[in-house]
Amino acid sequence: MIEKFADLLEKADISYMVFGAYAVILRIPHRDTFDGDFVVERVDAENVKKFIDLVRESEIFDIDERAVRDSLSHGGKFSVFSKRYGIHVFVWRKDVSKYREEESGLYVAIPELIIGEKLKLAKEGKADAEDKKDVIALLTSPLVSLDEEKLREITDAYKVSELLKKYRKKASSVKPGDISDIENFDPSDAGATRVEQVARMWKNNKSYKEMAEELGISQSTVGVYVGRAREQGLIPKNKRRK
Repeated sequence: MIEKFADLLEKADISYMVFGAYAVILRIPHRDTFDGDFVVERVDAENVKKFIDLVRESEIFDIDERAVRDSLSHGGKFSVFSKRYGIHVFVWRKDVSKYREEESGLYVAIPELIIGEKLKLAKEGKADAEDKKDVIALLTSPLVSLDEEKLREITDAYKVSELLKKYRKKASSVKPGDISDIENFDPSDAGATRVEQVARMWKNNKSYKEMAEELGISQSTVGVYVGRAREQGLIPKNKRRK
């Protein structure tokens, strides 16, 4: 379905790149998704009409024609749907060609951009577990060759360079290329404070000793963080653990 939609965009002379989860899966098949994300450039009225006509003729996708016209002409986003899939299209003001490469016959967002966007979501508290695992997959897989200069440029622009360092530290515990490790990896506290990390571990019934060993700190320091977590309401004040 992604391929068919990409073909319609190409026929309408609309520059695009596959984005989001599908752009990761094309490189590293570590999970499934029933949604597709595309980023496209704004186009003129002639191309918009051509695209809408092609979608109608295909009889595959349902679209809101008004939303498509407004988004492709002025920027924004719209969605198209088939029987099983939903495709979300984000319209950029930027030159899409600078951020894409060819992969499996499609134009796909470069991995550095995907990492930057997903880290931005994590920083804003909008990333789900799959977003975080996608970042780990891209950082660890031997199937992906990252341009470190480009990655630094993008993460600096998104102000997520420090978060990238934390994810890389987490990723160091994942064996490169071991998809099962990536699937089971839980970087839920990658951007969390130490107090939040301790609170999460406390809720997972970790002992002070286990928390200290995992975090590389003393048990007395764990106690300090537990106290702060209680003050912040992250864990109950009336429950004690050793």
